[in-house]
Amino acid sequence: MDLDGIPDPDRNQIGTVRFLMPDAPNDWLREGKRFILMEGPLALAEGEIRLVRTD
Repeated sequence: MDLDGIPDPDRNQIGTVRFLMPDAPNDWLREGKRFILMEGPLALAEGEIRLVRTD
């Protein structure tokens, strides 16, 4: 995850998310999908895919 800028007053922030492995389930990264970024048992962030880029 690469984050852009700083969080807004509601703690929302724009960023780019991608899988590191080429055979990862990339179909999970669809507009409207929600996710939780985990580090072991710790939830670090929640997110929603708003735009899918193809570049």
